Amino acid sequence: MFTGEQLGHGRGQVVQVVVEQISVRVADVVNVTEKQLQVLRAVRQLMGCGVEEPYTAETVWPIADQINMLAHPRSRPLGGSTVRSRLKELCDAGLMQVADRAGVTMSGRRCTRYRITDKGIEHLYETEGGRR
Repeated sequence: MFTGEQLGHGRGQVVQVVVEQISVRVADVVNVTEKQLQVLRAVRQLMGCGVEEPYTAETVWPIADQINMLAHPRSRPLGGSTVRSRLKELCDAGLMQVADRAGVTMSGRRCTRYRITDKGIEHLYETEGGRR
């Protein structure tokens, strides 16, 4: 490692550069919780069944709940609000994206529709050990 004098900067600036480099490396690593992964798997299932994107949380929810029950038979069912929250978190992580806000729920209310990103597909591929 270079000293601040070797780089022509004060010591505080060197520390800042190192912190920024570490921050970039940490940002490249996506930490996905199990429930988020179940939602991603549900989206993959919908794609595999030929259901076209974009998807509403209401569409993803029953599939995600089935995946959750298979993984954890004694757990409580996933709620719709849980799936909506996980979809937003996945968007924040860059694994899903908001397609539009033109969806309509079964009760007739407007809702957000989502689509999986290339990064999300790649994450599933890596997580599933190369299985697409």
